[in-house]
Amino acid sequence: MGGEIEKVVVIQTCIDLSWSEMKWMLNALPINPGDEIIFLGVLQLTNSSTSSFLSAAKLLGYKGKEYPHVNGSMRKFMEDERRKKKEEYSQNSGIIKLQEKLQSEKKVKVKVEVAVCTSRRVGAVRAVKRLGATCMILDREMKKEKQYFMDRVSCGISTMKSNNTIVQLRGPIIRHVSYDEMIPSYSWEHISPTSDQTLHTSSIYSISTSSTSCSTSKENRTPKNEANGLIYNQHNFVADPICSHCNNQRPRTGSHIEFSYEELDEATGGFSEDNFISEGGFGLVFKGRLKDGRKVAVKKLKATSLQGEKEFKSEVHLLSQARHHNVVMLLGSCTQGIHRLLVYEFICNGSLEDNLSGECKPLNWEQRMKIARGAARGLAYLHERCIVHRDMRPGNILITHDYEALLGDFGLAKEDDGTGANSGGVVGTLGYVAPEYAESGKMSDKTDVYSFGVVLLQLITGLRTTDEIPGGKSLVGWAKPLLEAKNYPKLIDSRILECHDVHQLFWMVLAADSCLKQDPHQRFTMKQVCVI
Repeated sequence: MGGEIEKVVVIQTCIDLSWSEMKWMLNALPINPGDEIIFLGVLQLTNSSTSSFLSAAKLLGYKGKEYPHVNGSMRKFMEDERRKKKEEYSQNSGIIKLQEKLQSEKKVKVKVEVAVCTSRRVGAVRAVKRLGATCMILDREMKKEKQYFMDRVSCGISTMKSNNTIVQLRGPIIRHVSYDEMIPSYSWEHISPTSDQTLHTSSIYSISTSSTSCSTSKENRTPKNEANGLIYNQHNFVADPICSHCNNQRPRTGSHIEFSYEELDEATGGFSEDNFISEGGFGLVFKGRLKDGRKVAVKKLKATSLQGEKEFKSEVHLLSQARHHNVVMLLGSCTQGIHRLLVYEFICNGSLEDNLSGECKPLNWEQRMKIARGAARGLAYLHERCIVHRDMRPGNILITHDYEALLGDFGLAKEDDGTGANSGGVVGTLGYVAPEYAESGKMSDKTDVYSFGVVLLQLITGLRTTDEIPGGKSLVGWAKPLLEAKNYPKLIDSRILECHDVHQLFWMVLAADSCLKQDPHQRFTMKQVCVI
């Protein structure tokens, strides 16, 4: 490891060794005069010791980890164990003799430290970082976990072989701060789809919603006024109605209006090419201005549209109920003669898909976070009303110049009756369709959750589902191993590598990974995503 080493941590799962078992270290350790050697004993608490402690706490009236008294007592218990073990190791004859030899013959400082933990490898990593190791040496037991250490510490790493020689795996890595040092110390297993635990102190979405079961009575599907200020019906619900960039004004309230074809034809300049916005599977969208000055977006269904009368009425019905800051407001419709048109509020900055285009200036991290928050809230609101969008993708997330996100295009949306029955065929967009939906046609709100996970992935990586990926993999296929390994540097869009928030990225990766689980029962609900 060279002559620049300043501090070597030797990890020993068992320090209770005799001098004859330890003297080989005298010549094997890669040290120079002035260096420091730290023998780190890693003591893993057994299930019996922790369970006995928790049982005692329960007898005293405490209820698990929700009480700080128990957490504090547990820490004291672990600290007492650490202190006792350190004293025991320090008095070990083999250690004492090795200390004397190293200090007198090698002119190095020698210390003994102990880490007490429920996971040896986790405790060892934390101790190595706390001790400021320049390099670490894994004993024959711990070298089985060498890849875990390689991924999580920036110091040099060596291992002990069975013949008591030391093999260098990696020299010290020089970098400013590692990701693991910056992100919270957190086990992903602590949150599961069945857990009610929320992490408000680390929240990136921070929204409070009341859960509504879609298998319950119709009464629960009726839009409600919520005290938390996020969900409204027939009340002012747009918090920031005027765009700071273009002064486009969003409507504060909404009630369904039946428009005539003539007034919409006039508003859009005869559905002129100059007012054309986009084309979807069901029709063309034009911008327009009503006589009262309001800007609108008018979707004109094609005569040959696959949407048809049934889907048209579905969209009108569902969107007429939806009143939320992050859902595009349906102002009205037109059913005059053969004409079928929908009139929405106008959203001034196009879709997320437009803004993810390589031709656009890349979204910065704050903008991506704001879009993720808004889209999550909007989708959670729809699911609370048992509405499944079925086509959640960047093209259906509209944004303002202030990067408020609004969900739109509900032509495929359906009410979820909670039975998980076949929805009558698979609809949606390739690359966003959940695997169980593609296989069986059975929809639920979890199919939307999967699609939202793909959107989160795009916000993190800056990639589109149509981009070419090495190996011919899909975006999800390429990203899944990186998500599971929490390999943030490989995931983050290289264009914002130097200006993203690492803590927020950690939680965003957690949300994406949880949304993209193969098994829909293991995915988070949107309510859970919103409180991560």
